[in-house]
Amino acid sequence: MGESRRESLTRLAVNPETGKTDLVVTLSEDRIRHLAKRGNKADLMRITLVDNALLYPKAIFSGTRFEEDEQHSCHSPGWLCYCGYPPNDFRFHGEAASPPPRKVFLVFVNEDKIAYIWGWERADFDAWDAGKYFPINYQNRFKEQII
Repeated sequence: MGESRRESLTRLAVNPETGKTDLVVTLSEDRIRHLAKRGNKADLMRITLVDNALLYPKAIFSGTRFEEDEQHSCHSPGWLCYCGYPPNDFRFHGEAASPPPRKVFLVFVNEDKIAYIWGWERADFDAWDAGKYFPINYQNRFKEQII
């Protein structure tokens, strides 16, 4: 893969260790190819929502506990989940839309700093009502909240 192509897949993110925006995350090329094949332009437009969640996380969790959150069931504390609440979403053909009600946007990053899955998920109602943008069952789903 060419260098400019690889650079287009990299994003800056808040580093949970420093609190600064100095962590380089690479978007999974396989994931992007999969989304492109589906033909839903909204899926590709949501890459901008990935950027929002990585740069302006409402929370960052470490160490996923559920196998469906990890490609290889590695319960490593190096795996991160960025929780965001971007100001918009996209419809099927790529038109901007309001974010889905009571949902948060999650970006999963593995220990190699590759964002391998992202998307909207239901928010935890109690956390939402308290002004926190956490996914449902966050207390059991992750080992710890870092930010």
